[in-house]
Amino acid sequence: MYDILIKGGRVVDGSGAPAYRADVALQDGRVAAVGAALPGGARRVIGAEGRIVAPGFIDPHTHFDVQLLWDGAARPALEPGWAGDVVVFDPDTIGRGEERPVFDMPGGGMRYIRDAVGIDTVVVNGEVAWTAGAYTDAAAAAGAICALN
Repeated sequence: MYDILIKGGRVVDGSGAPAYRADVALQDGRVAAVGAALPGGARRVIGAEGRIVAPGFIDPHTHFDVQLLWDGAARPALEPGWAGDVVVFDPDTIGRGEERPVFDMPGGGMRYIRDAVGIDTVVVNGEVAWTAGAYTDAAAAAGAICALN
C-alpha cells in the first residue's frame, strides 16, 4: 500500500517526452512508481483527471532581498526541503492571482503577494502541503509562509 496515489493525470516528467496519462505513487516521501492504472491501494488517493501531474518538480523561487530580514545567509528555498515532490495543476487556469497585502514580515511589516491559482495539490517531502487553495496543517507546522506566491 502506498502513502499517496495520484490517479489519472497527464504526467509531465521533465524528460522532454509528451505528456502521458498515468498514476503517480508516493511512498516514504519519494516517488515510488509511475504508470498506467497502478495496482494497490494508498492511504490517500488524489484524483487528477484533467490535470497535469509533475513528479519531481522543484521550485527554486525565492525573494532573497526580503529574505535577508530573517535569514542573513539568504539560503535557497530548497535548503529547508521545500522542493515539491509532485505538483498537480489545471493547465487551463494556472497563473497568478490578484495582488494583495500581507502583514507577515518581522515587526508586523507588510509585503504584497500574488497567490498561485489553478494549483490543486502540492506534495512536499511525502506530505500534502497545499490543497483546496490553502496550506495544510503539516505545511503550517513546518513554517511555510510563501511556498506558492
